[in-house]
Amino acid sequence: MNLLSKAPMMLLKMYKTSLLLLTASLSLFGCGSKQIQSEKTVLEMEPVVVEVSKKNGKNVVETFDAFSLFESAKKLYEQSRYTDCVTDYTQLLDRFPKSRFAMVALFNRGLCLEEALRHNAAAKDFRLYISKAQSDSDRLDGQFRWGFNLVESGNYPIAVKLYDELLKLDNLGHFDRAEAHLRRGISLARMQQFARGESDIRTALKWIKKETGEQIVGNDLAAECHYRKGEIYGVLSSKVRLRLPLKSMEGDLQSKIRFFRQSQSSYIDTLNVRSPYWATAAGLKLGELYEKFYDDVVKAEVPKNFDETMRKYYLLELKDKLQPVLTHSVKIYERNIAMGLRLGAENEWIKETERRLEKLRALIEENEKAAETARTTSPSIDHNRQSLRPSRRAKIKNVEKK
Repeated sequence: MNLLSKAPMMLLKMYKTSLLLLTASLSLFGCGSKQIQSEKTVLEMEPVVVEVSKKNGKNVVETFDAFSLFESAKKLYEQSRYTDCVTDYTQLLDRFPKSRFAMVALFNRGLCLEEALRHNAAAKDFRLYISKAQSDSDRLDGQFRWGFNLVESGNYPIAVKLYDELLKLDNLGHFDRAEAHLRRGISLARMQQFARGESDIRTALKWIKKETGEQIVGNDLAAECHYRKGEIYGVLSSKVRLRLPLKSMEGDLQSKIRFFRQSQSSYIDTLNVRSPYWATAAGLKLGELYEKFYDDVVKAEVPKNFDETMRKYYLLELKDKLQPVLTHSVKIYERNIAMGLRLGAENEWIKETERRLEKLRALIEENEKAAETARTTSPSIDHNRQSLRPSRRAKIKNVEKK
């Protein structure tokens, strides 16, 4: 019977001789690595699926095999086409669930989902991978990638529990132990446990320095540790509200400035590690730190005995005094863009820096115009009144050659 005369969808299983076979080795480059495996030359029979379907009124014949889908997905990953990469790995897993490519495809699909920022879906793939892993090394790979995606998707309690268990292991390398402390520290901080989180991040940095002999220049993990510390102190600074009475406000302002400087110092430490990705991120956050400080001070409580006119000119005067803070923020943004160009970095941090720079320049211009108008229309003000015054390395897996 003619094959094309059958129903719109038909599956025929046949076998062909293949000279390329996927190995099960997932231990390249440490735990949680993203490295596509190379091929090993053996003789093996691999299944092929032939599908006949109607498209635009015509019969279309398509053939699929696990190796071709795997190779296609690998190339798509290398081209940063993560959505298409997920599609090919999914076809492989759906059509050839018992293939020797299936386990590696499951891990690699998780990486594609991770790169596509679909962290919940990635976490599910890595959790399934862990349950199927046959070796301790493979299981550890899955656990570290699962943990990363738990943190990024906001599942902090589960992430903390996972890293608690991982840190009990005696066979963790220094970098793996640093990774676990760092991710747990981020999770704790985002659960508002700032002191515990900061302590974990400091511990992570100690393990990195122990492994590298204090030589951390260019180390992405060390750069991220400093960056996350900067995040914590920046949040603490923003949480301090400036409220009357004046004596209380002065104390609040001192606390705010202290956290501000700690955040600033941590971001500068990030820049000094010279990791292109985290350096541009820190450059953005430094400018943002000054911008946020300006906003918080401008929003401070105003004495209740000020009428509407006095309130207006009080705020104009305050903005004028704080204008150097905005100007400094602009300079930081400009330097960050210049650094990005020098390093050849094109990432989300540089794009966000450009957006904020444009917005800040407009704000400065607006403040200057308002101040000039105020100087020509200012009413009499009592000057005796009191005034006011911071990954783990992850690579897609390869198919190894025999």
